[in-house]
Amino acid sequence: DPRGTSGVVLVDNFLRHPSFRYTVGYVVQEDICSGTLTVRENLNFSVSLRLSEDLSASDKRVRVSTVITELGLEACSDTRVGTEFLRGISGGEKKRTSIGMELVLSPNILFLDEPTTGLDASTASSIMKCLKDLSRRGRTIIFSIHQPRYSIFKLFDTVMLMCNGRCVYHGSAKGVVPYFSTHDYQCEPYDNPADFALDVLIDIGRKPDIIAKLNNLYNKIYADTSAAFSRPENMIDLETLDRKRQKYKVQAARSLGAEIFYL
Repeated sequence: DPRGTSGVVLVDNFLRHPSFRYTVGYVVQEDICSGTLTVRENLNFSVSLRLSEDLSASDKRVRVSTVITELGLEACSDTRVGTEFLRGISGGEKKRTSIGMELVLSPNILFLDEPTTGLDASTASSIMKCLKDLSRRGRTIIFSIHQPRYSIFKLFDTVMLMCNGRCVYHGSAKGVVPYFSTHDYQCEPYDNPADFALDVLIDIGRKPDIIAKLNNLYNKIYADTSAAFSRPENMIDLETLDRKRQKYKVQAARSLGAEIFYL
């Protein structure tokens, strides 16, 4: 559709079953939990609304309790979230509650829109460490963020930098400074790599030819990587993977007419 209002979604150049979308969770920037409900009640609401009625009440309670423990919300689990007129939990606890409302679905991939916006430095670091722990338990965590402190930046595994809507770097966080040093941008000693990257983006934003050059380099690397993953010996057959999961009795629940697989 030339208007961009319809089309298909490909994963590794293959059409995916509609159920594939439910392996992904999305946490919006503004917290959407209800202020008049407790943390546990918000998670219970998300489970009841989005998971199958075939899932027993006891299984749902176990799911909620597990997420509360994962996110370190035990101390405030029975406290109201709060509103502008009703005192409740802290900003960091509220953000973790919003994350928990997605985690109860056990997504394999979790997207977050600026998860540290509006939080103080200490709380922001706490949230990012929490996300880091989640990633080490087998989930892929992808998020947008602006001007992170070094204590946060060093937690990143992979970074994508964009300038004027075009990707100019995609690689390890540790590789940002060495990469741009090869393009005549030098990071001052003890400078925050995130601040250095921002300064670079501001500078090349005024130089369309440099943006085009860096974007072309990225496109070449991406094409080479895609070609490598397209080789039969490197491909992961997601359909086969799903069958293997079923073989090991992975539980399945239905949501909105599609399947959610969770370990």
